[in-house]
Amino acid sequence: MAPNSTDLLYHYGLVGLRLGKPAETVRSMAAATRLEPDNPDYLYLLGLAQLWAGDTEAATIPLARSAELSPDSIRAQLAYAAALHAMKKYDEATVPLERVLALDPAHSEALYLLADISQTRGDLEEATRLSDRVLARDPQHPGANLIRGVTLAERGDYEGSRKALELSAAGDPDNPRTFYQLSRVYAQLGSDARSSAARQAFEQATSRSNQLRRQLRQLLDSTGSASSAKASKRPPAKR
Repeated sequence: MAPNSTDLLYHYGLVGLRLGKPAETVRSMAAATRLEPDNPDYLYLLGLAQLWAGDTEAATIPLARSAELSPDSIRAQLAYAAALHAMKKYDEATVPLERVLALDPAHSEALYLLADISQTRGDLEEATRLSDRVLARDPQHPGANLIRGVTLAERGDYEGSRKALELSAAGDPDNPRTFYQLSRVYAQLGSDARSSAARQAFEQATSRSNQLRRQLRQLLDSTGSASSAKASKRPPAKR
């Protein structure tokens, strides 16, 4: 009845992601962005769906444009950063992450991603500083505890690392990286049985890895709230 209603396509795309059907969202948002190529909300949702579907490289295009059009949108900057981070383009990811922190200096996910980049680069002091800022506000944060566990292990504090990694695993049981680190730490502590169990958990988590999807779900939740707030302000659907 209204094949050219971008508003309808947008909400259909939201429903598609909530049902775990990113391909449907990609299809609807590709149509919406053809009709309105510079709508940051439509570009954002298209990129989010492409990330969810595993097409990370393609997702950077609409997410970059959405971030450009919405420089003060935390969700747009963070989604673009997440895509770049997933592609290991750390220098590029740092730019939108710094933008997020300029808007919200205590943003936990931005601090965590920056901590992860620092740890990957071997800057343990910066990784520790950033992850500690997250943990000061949220002691159970899975990502920050993971970074803390890794940095402590690299410094030889295996008992401290174990505690942090176990907190990370409890908060995010689908992150294979946490269980891989736990298997190494348990081995260093002489607990072969626990090391073996963690290794098995790592293999199982790898097969169903959805760490990025968990992050996307958080972004999607913010998207849903934003769309509800905007619904009454949207113009009538195009026909």
